[in-house]
Amino acid sequence: MGKSYLLLGAAVIALAPVSASAQETPGRPSPAPQTASDSGDIVVTAQRREERLRDVPISITALSSEALETNNIDSARDLSLVTPGLNYSVQGIYAQPTIRGIGTLVTTPGADANVSLYIDGVYQPNQVGNALEFNNVERIEVLKGPQGTLFGRNSTGGAIRIITSDPDLVDASLKGGLSYGRFNAVKATVYASVPLSDTLAVNVSGLYRHDDGFVTNLFNGHKLSTVSTRAVRGKILWQPTDNLEIVLGANYAYTRDNTGYSYRPLGGNNAFIGPNFVVPASRYQVVLNDDPVSGATVKDANLRVSWDVGGGTVSSITSIQKAQPSVYSDTDGSPAGPPGRDYNINNKTFAEDLNYTSDLDGPFNWTMGAFFYDDKSELFLKSGPVVVSGYVKTRAVAVYGEANVDLTDRVHLIAGLRYSDERKHAVGGTGGPPLVDTTEKWDSFTPRVSLRYDLSNSTNIYASFSRGFKTGNFNLPSLTPVPVDPEEVTAYEVGLKRSGGGFTFNIGAYYYDYKNIQVQIANQVGNVAVSMLQNAASAEIYGFDFDTSYQVNDNLTLFGGLAYNHARYVDFTDASVFNPIIINGQPRGNVQVAEDASGNHLIRSPDFTFNLGGTLKIPVGGGAIEISPLVSHNGGFYWDPGERIRQPAHTLVNGRITWRPDDDRYSISLWGENLLNEVYLMHASPSASGNNGSYARPVTFGVSLDFKL
Repeated sequence: MGKSYLLLGAAVIALAPVSASAQETPGRPSPAPQTASDSGDIVVTAQRREERLRDVPISITALSSEALETNNIDSARDLSLVTPGLNYSVQGIYAQPTIRGIGTLVTTPGADANVSLYIDGVYQPNQVGNALEFNNVERIEVLKGPQGTLFGRNSTGGAIRIITSDPDLVDASLKGGLSYGRFNAVKATVYASVPLSDTLAVNVSGLYRHDDGFVTNLFNGHKLSTVSTRAVRGKILWQPTDNLEIVLGANYAYTRDNTGYSYRPLGGNNAFIGPNFVVPASRYQVVLNDDPVSGATVKDANLRVSWDVGGGTVSSITSIQKAQPSVYSDTDGSPAGPPGRDYNINNKTFAEDLNYTSDLDGPFNWTMGAFFYDDKSELFLKSGPVVVSGYVKTRAVAVYGEANVDLTDRVHLIAGLRYSDERKHAVGGTGGPPLVDTTEKWDSFTPRVSLRYDLSNSTNIYASFSRGFKTGNFNLPSLTPVPVDPEEVTAYEVGLKRSGGGFTFNIGAYYYDYKNIQVQIANQVGNVAVSMLQNAASAEIYGFDFDTSYQVNDNLTLFGGLAYNHARYVDFTDASVFNPIIINGQPRGNVQVAEDASGNHLIRSPDFTFNLGGTLKIPVGGGAIEISPLVSHNGGFYWDPGERIRQPAHTLVNGRITWRPDDDRYSISLWGENLLNEVYLMHASPSASGNNGSYARPVTFGVSLDFKL
């Protein structure tokens, strides 16, 4: 483990994260973490019912809107900085979070991430568009470990739940902000909520962001790694009676971000290096004959209904979504290689989640529900002279239930089960008769059992067993009729939670048996860029993570977290990996071979991560200066199962200094990100043409102004 990590762990424990936990009852806005008594108990609904945080036998990290603002966490990618065990990676426009070693690289039609994302209880199945910019967020919750019993499909690694503010039936409000930073980065946000009557209210939020980019394409002088975002979200709240609430919501988001496809050769490995192509010395320069394009438009609408029927609540969430990503990438990372790859998908999704949660005074309560999901993912792919088109249609049905039993005043049992039925139909070809026209069906039972013992009113220990299931899929871009098998996870966890007196401490240790891992490999066949899917037989994951916080006084709060994660393939004897082709002592492209990757690291899974931070308030006449540093360390990881491309360890230091008057009507902030100017990869992959990667932003700083009316 090493002395440095032991010392670091001791320092974090001594500091003692501002972690809370919550989960909403579908169809009803869940309360933000709040004090339930003078002792400071935090009430959460992580199991679809109100409970104290320390009584929930799940490892959860949650961030309030205040914590997000203080630490300059303004996108989903930034959640990695404050959540032990989470690596929120973005491949172009594909959001692919990894929790405790469970994540994915698969981007084919019909493929979902195995860390589920929810916004206001609405399942977000498409990876595109989920590299979210935050606005009007009430809180964010990260649930670690399989959540397949209560919280939906494909949550083998966990679930991330984003809760935005509902309209206020009492008070009107208006708030917003404007920020300017390096690379001419402009960001503007606005939020307004207006009550129209005692039973009706509306709100709307808007976000705009644009920058000039930080990478130069020497081939044409254009700026790359540019970001442009426009998003609008609105809700109508109707509460005709005290026991009935209806919320109609809609969202539009447009994002363009080609950072993940601003490729350059890594380690000088490229098949086309020669007199006509020399890799530039700067990491923030590329030479591409075509500028990459990476964008997505997401539109959705949802209806949430919550009806208190006495003794329990009936909830319904109905949603429709349309996501349209468009990607063009110069896949060889050079100006001399074959034509790029034009990749377009059109996703249409309908989902319904119907749920009943009891609320009885006795020792027994329960939750039961049903989930229906229908999705069609249409593909258009042009790679060199080859054009592939088709679709993958998914239909999923699930029923679930969970019982909560107080065996004694100190011993509490939870037992639940979910049955999932998944069917996929794939059709694809190259313009003539379909070359693929096939259907596959999978089903699974995913149980959950946990036992909690209260050591005292402020401390408890727990043990849990659960299983997770991620559906199989077809490799439509390569017109492969044989699907990859579903992933399965069997998880064991023990933990301890304590809170009181301004101090919180949560720790969980786990062991996962992870089978049939779906792996995507990029390749080049002649002038055609293709992808391959295969199953790694099994992996073993174990480790621990904890977070802790300490409110020293009204002006000083400290927090921190640490995660150790041992994630290794146990049986992966036929892994497709890429070995460099050596010409005159230099790597010039790769050759694909089958290799035994057993014992190798799982992708994007660092052994160690930690974060440290806090906020110091210094009263200054008529207001206060708030100083909020944040340090986040990543111990390094591999981008591919063959361990050919490694991201070395790196430490990100961010900070924010804010002046806020006592009336809190506005604030002015100076902020900085990556203040140590660490160089690290945002995305990387090997292929036949070589090893390519794109780098994340260098040091960035700016100023922001926020207001409330």
